[in-house]
Amino acid sequence: MDALLKIYEVGPRDGLQNEAAVLTAVQKGRLIDGLVEAGMRHVEVTSFVHPEAVPQLADADEVMAGAVARHGGEGIELVGLVFNERGYDRAVAGGCRSMAFGAAVSETFSLRNTHNTPRQALDMAREDVLHFVVYSLDGFLDGLRAQVAFLRDQSLQVHWESYVHEIFSTQPNTDARSRQRRLALAMPQSPVTPEEATELNTKLAKLYAQAGERTPARDLNDLSKLGLVVKVGARKYRSNASIMEAFIPPVAWEPGADGQKSHPTPSDQQSLF
Repeated sequence: MDALLKIYEVGPRDGLQNEAAVLTAVQKGRLIDGLVEAGMRHVEVTSFVHPEAVPQLADADEVMAGAVARHGGEGIELVGLVFNERGYDRAVAGGCRSMAFGAAVSETFSLRNTHNTPRQALDMAREDVLHFVVYSLDGFLDGLRAQVAFLRDQSLQVHWESYVHEIFSTQPNTDARSRQRRLALAMPQSPVTPEEATELNTKLAKLYAQAGERTPARDLNDLSKLGLVVKVGARKYRSNASIMEAFIPPVAWEPGADGQKSHPTPSDQQSLF
């Protein structure tokens, strides 16, 4: 026998929908909070059904969103009961990431309770599960893309800093060159004037406060000759760190030209059912 015992609390949904009194979203939130504080790890929060069918749960969207906001990061399974695609969409919009799908064996009971036959209920659950799997994969890929993009940016920065130090290793070791190296490493991708460049960080501000008025422009011109900054217009400069991108692989699964995510075509996908 499995040693794991899972307690699945349905009070906020099944319990309240059978009560004549209608609780407010705040009161339901307190009930859910109390269950979590008591140690419940699996709570069926609400059911995403039509308000006219179950008036007691008319505020399902608000109740689920509140529960997710308060307990979503605590490892609590906050479940929403859904019976159709509309309910599924509402659950996802409310932040629900665990869903229950109901199907009765009795056709009479199923029609009376959900307005679906058992077969229709199972077919709907199958479609909703497929939607949820695709939705979850999209979320996973979004996170993966973000991590890859972050690591790529970090790699670009490391390569750029190494490149700057390598360029200056062949230059005379003077205070002016040391100042220029700091400036090259601090320069942003967006164009700045010589005056703005001196305020990029406190160390540069101190160094240029001790230098002449024309020193920032001269330093930027010298960096331009070294290929470390690019002159934009008459008096603006930007970092040339983008040249490092030629040595770093691009991020996979970039958005397409229309801004949409690139996915395999339906013919490339295998059916899950």
